[in-house]
Amino acid sequence: MLKETENSRLNWLVAIFLAFIFVIAIRLYNLQVIHNQFYSDKAHSNRTRFIRDRAQRGRMVDRNGIQLAATKPSFSLFITPEDFPGDRRDGVYLRLSRILGIPPSMIREKYFESKTARFRPRKIVGNLTQEQVVRIETNRYHLPGVTINAENVRAYPYKTSLCHVLGYVGEISQRQLESNEYAGYRIGDIVGQTGIERTFESALNGQDGYRWVEVDATGRQGFTLQYPAPVQAVPGSELRLTVDLELQRSCEKFLTPWKGCIIVMDPRNGDVLALVSRPGYDPNWFVSGISLPLWKSIIDNPDNPLLNRALQMEAPPGSIFKIITAVAALCSPGFNKDTTLFCNGVFNFSNHLFHCWNKRGHGNVNLEGALEGSCNVFFYQAGIHAGIDLIAETARSFGLGQITGIALPGEQAGFIPDRQWKKKTFNDDWWPGETISVSIGQGGVTTTPIQLAVMMAMIANRGILYEPRLVTGFMGHTARESRKLDPVVRSRVTRFTDWDMIITGLNRVVAGPNGTARRLKMREMTVAGKTGTAQVISAQALKRLGYASEAEVDPRFWDHNWFAGFGPVESPEVVVVVLLENGGKTGAQKKFEVAKKVFLRWYELNRPGYFGPEKEHQRSESSDNV
Repeated sequence: MLKETENSRLNWLVAIFLAFIFVIAIRLYNLQVIHNQFYSDKAHSNRTRFIRDRAQRGRMVDRNGIQLAATKPSFSLFITPEDFPGDRRDGVYLRLSRILGIPPSMIREKYFESKTARFRPRKIVGNLTQEQVVRIETNRYHLPGVTINAENVRAYPYKTSLCHVLGYVGEISQRQLESNEYAGYRIGDIVGQTGIERTFESALNGQDGYRWVEVDATGRQGFTLQYPAPVQAVPGSELRLTVDLELQRSCEKFLTPWKGCIIVMDPRNGDVLALVSRPGYDPNWFVSGISLPLWKSIIDNPDNPLLNRALQMEAPPGSIFKIITAVAALCSPGFNKDTTLFCNGVFNFSNHLFHCWNKRGHGNVNLEGALEGSCNVFFYQAGIHAGIDLIAETARSFGLGQITGIALPGEQAGFIPDRQWKKKTFNDDWWPGETISVSIGQGGVTTTPIQLAVMMAMIANRGILYEPRLVTGFMGHTARESRKLDPVVRSRVTRFTDWDMIITGLNRVVAGPNGTARRLKMREMTVAGKTGTAQVISAQALKRLGYASEAEVDPRFWDHNWFAGFGPVESPEVVVVVLLENGGKTGAQKKFEVAKKVFLRWYELNRPGYFGPEKEHQRSESSDNV
């Protein structure tokens, strides 16, 4: 009986032992087989960290290879959630706030803004100073999870020069992250926000690399693991621009201190040699996040330095539009180059008087003479003869009333009114009297400076409408990633063929005895062009605002001043457009000086040996004969 009891106890002990062994075996199987990958990854994440190596952004160079936008080394602060204990976060925020000079709440917001995995570092702030780096490293023990990584940041060596062409980069916004255009980007990434930086973002950005590194208990990085194999970052492509930096900086100097813009273009292929819009800004302000006071000063500036006036400012072209009216009239039956009309200083149409700028009148004048003297009365009659439909059609065939396709965001289309627009908008018919205002570039007509540059280039090359080109190509990491961007012909004018007559008339504007741009005449090259004055507000409206005399008018209401032309007339190589915003009476004279300086600077840069100290001396001695 006693022996049976002992055997029973032994059996129970064996059963319990076997059950224990079975439970352990099941647990080991569960850990090492079923959940092997989970715990392996967890162990891996405890001793390793994923590091993303940002690709170096592609640089931009001018047509001569001068560097316009590059990258420079910088340090950024990251926090890895896996190494960032919750009970110490407030203390870390406070300590970092004292070092970085920003509120703890801002650091907290940046940390929780990012939704990366726990083992992936989250970028908090970039472009650290050397002093900040030293202080962070000195306080490493008190900053668990905080690391500093080297990065490349954008640098614009010429600051405000070309700011509206190059644009600027900045941290990607939430709206951008949610769009398909930025698929694959993460919070903290730096992307192009305006200008070429934005248009060519995919080419400039490159491809990021990554690697895994071992870390200690405090998160300090050790050596790089070879498995998984590290992936090298691929730099972004280098963009070669059409602009000439020397010409660009000279144009910026010539435009100072005026608001407005200057465009220089090659009519043979549409290359933009210079594009100046003033006032401007320094794109370096935005690279690491612009301060709130500086940003407020920019957006509150009434002169709007962020506005690219070359393609975003829509204004009446004034008398420059008379070229369109002339072409439309020549394309209509019963009007030719020999048509002569009389101007006595006023035109009576349906008992309404429309005045010429020359109160004494121009007398009998043909088309070339009307262009030379900018006779309003001639173009009133030419416009009525052609009609609004043909004028609008001609304007659009010359690139007006539509975007030019220049590789910059935010371009405006301007506006060309016609009878269909009026019927649709106001449910009213178009009246012939309205054509009179349109025929001289008023009456609702608006254009941008880049449109007028394209139009002048089209006249200079006799009918080819080029898309303005800013980038000739980009050179990638491999030959397959490199690409050449050829000139783009948008359309050709075949209906009109009398280009010589228009060009002769525009040359007489500069070289003729009655030309309105005689001050532009120079020995170095022959120039053809047209001036224009864009009325900002009517005289009647000024009176309603309480301005008794012209001298009292607020400068905001002063006229805009235009010049658009090209040269040399015999074989055009350069188009110049100048807009002085709210230039008023002073700008009406100053525009000639600005345009002449641009032509001469282009001549100096493109005719080496023909324009030097001796030539300057000879020109000044014989200036009385020019």
